Amino acid sequence: MKKVKRLLALGAAALMLSSVFAMPASAANIKNTTWNFNIDLSHRTHTTALREKTNDSSVYVHYKDGTVGSLICDALNSEGDSMCGTNGPGRIDKGEEGALIQYVYENGFRWCKLKLTCDAAVNYGGAGGEWSPDCAGSYPYLN
Repeated sequence: MKKVKRLLALGAAALMLSSVFAMPASAANIKNTTWNFNIDLSHRTHTTALREKTNDSSVYVHYKDGTVGSLICDALNSEGDSMCGTNGPGRIDKGEEGALIQYVYENGFRWCKLKLTCDAAVNYGGAGGEWSPDCAGSYPYLN
């Protein structure tokens, strides 16, 4: 009986010691933020506000509704530089959800924003949807 108690005490001590070295988990920034913009002759691009990027996952983009069939989307770092690398910006169709491959976090930046561009031959309209800097789930890649 003493041997069993001693083994249980050693096991408990080992468990407590190992939990001291556990790394705290940081939650991904997956809350969706809406974006909307009007398209006219002088406004064909919209850039969202900066949001914190907490991991190396893709950027989530959802083009919910609009008057154009598709938009070009690009992930920018806090300095306004494209972070899509050799993959380049992506294209998202109206009604589609997707993941934008980018290298914001890997390049040492912790904040990003989404740039959306209408390249259709239209003089007016609008587009709206949502995005998050960290992607949770499995979506088709846009780029």
